[in-house]
Amino acid sequence: MTRTTKAGRCTSVAGAVLAIGVASALLAGCSHGASGQSKTSAGASTGSKAVTTVPKADTIANDPKARPSVSMPNCHATSSGWTAGGTATNSTAKSTTFTIVVSFTTKQSTVITRGQTTVAVKPGQTKSWTASANFAKTKDVQCVLRGVSDN
Repeated sequence: MTRTTKAGRCTSVAGAVLAIGVASALLAGCSHGASGQSKTSAGASTGSKAVTTVPKADTIANDPKARPSVSMPNCHATSSGWTAGGTATNSTAKSTTFTIVVSFTTKQSTVITRGQTTVAVKPGQTKSWTASANFAKTKDVQCVLRGVSDN
């Protein structure tokens, strides 16, 4: 069916309906469904079993409000492993103790090990911190600020 618009152009209603249908199908193919969980239909056709258990949640404390108070510009090898460090700033009116967790990873983000430290900072002060881990020397280690919490 074709109709003419006021400007004299012809438009195809069927073409518009087709375009809407294609767009809807593409969007539906990208969604995860109503439950928010992805489906594993490919695994069913190949004989693979779908994962039915979820790994235990990581228990490293990470407070998004405390995280901006900690910087980590230092990351380097030591004679026995690697160390990371930086500063922790307390902008509150009471003393705060920060718990800082650093993951030492490969370039592909595989965690080799972790280091953890605590640093007590008085109100309005900034204090240096380091977290180290002893492990066989490895090239291209990256230091990732994994968790920051304060108490």
